Amino acid sequence: MPWNKTMEGLLDDAKEKAACDQRACNKATIMARLTRGETEAVFWSMAVAIIMAAGYAGVIYSLEEKEYRLYKGEAEIFKRKRNPTAKEKEIFEKKREEHKRSVHWCLINTGLCLVFAIACNVFQVLAIISLQHCWHEDLLGLYWPLWTLLGLGSTIAMLGVVINQIYGLLEHELPCFSVGMGTPVLVVCAIIHLIWSMATKKINERRSERSDRDAEEGRVLASAGSQESNHSAAFEATTLSLEDGPILQIWHSKKPHPPNTTVVGETSAGATLLVHVTR
Repeated sequence: MPWNKTMEGLLDDAKEKAACDQRACNKATIMARLTRGETEAVFWSMAVAIIMAAGYAGVIYSLEEKEYRLYKGEAEIFKRKRNPTAKEKEIFEKKREEHKRSVHWCLINTGLCLVFAIACNVFQVLAIISLQHCWHEDLLGLYWPLWTLLGLGSTIAMLGVVINQIYGLLEHELPCFSVGMGTPVLVVCAIIHLIWSMATKKINERRSERSDRDAEEGRVLASAGSQESNHSAAFEATTLSLEDGPILQIWHSKKPHPPNTTVVGETSAGATLLVHVTR
């Protein structure tokens, strides 16, 4: 006990500490209204629920992973074929649609498990706050680490399964490290890798579209130039010979006029009208 503290000061400190505990206890919201036994029951039941949800998500993920490996092998075989027939293309497209439906199903189920686990984590945190500030639990070193290891860790592992299914749905190449049911560090790295992969794919698509557009414009210009040269070659020396009269020539080219010719006018198309002078 501090020597400079009077009984009145100690009472004030006790009242202040009790007020702080009450304010902290109020942060537990609905858990503050429950008894100690009910609060502990909520904590442990939510822990069991999260573990069961993680196990269910793991079973779904393992089944989908088998299907994905089979589909990936068939896709590699199909890509190696140089000239696949129409029947083979149709069969592969059907398998591709089946794979997408399977991924959708897995994504929805694991997503629901993830939402359920997040809700359970919220109840667990509120229960721990209630035990800490409302009931002054001495074994808090048991509750917080257990929630971090099982509650938060299992939820992040389920998030990794969801990220893995998004990879499959977008048909992006998975990173070399484990994503589904991975550690928090691996899941965070997978999220960053997915964003980078999507951005890279988008940039490459835009570059491909731009190069295709430039190539198309080049083909159009080359075709137009070829037609123009053919047109000029065809009409470069178009001549009209009148019976017992002068020889007229429509000159479309920009080259010098032929010898022994005289310009007599222009056509409506801008061509030069020449007449051959006979000597």
